[in-house]
Amino acid sequence: MVNGDKRDVAAQLLQQLLDGSITNDEFEVHFPHDETDPALSAIRWCVWSHYSDLRSHTLSGKDAPSATAKALLERCCLFLRSGLDFEWPPPQPTVFMAVLSILTFGWAARQREQIYASNGDYEVWPFLRERDYRTHV
Repeated sequence: MVNGDKRDVAAQLLQQLLDGSITNDEFEVHFPHDETDPALSAIRWCVWSHYSDLRSHTLSGKDAPSATAKALLERCCLFLRSGLDFEWPPPQPTVFMAVLSILTFGWAARQREQIYASNGDYEVWPFLRERDYRTHV
């Protein structure tokens, strides 16, 4: 179920994070949660993987995302504003997977992403299909 009000808040916070006007900690504190809208949880986990949670910082300077990561985060903003249902399998982040990914220098996470990608066009995630993404660009 799409929660438009919470998605609007989430999109605004993500845009502010990308613009460098709020810190990662402010993003975490204010990001809305809604168990009925899986896009919010999936995008929160996606964004979390692109900053350090060990210190407060903005996504600027040495902490700026790569061009690829920035494009992904911008797609997340676009998706939050699209009104589309989130059609990917829900992410299953666990402490075990996080530790395993660290211990394998990201190999475990990449393997999981390959399995995940078999469900749709991973190049336009969180959109499931490229045509859905192109419709909202």
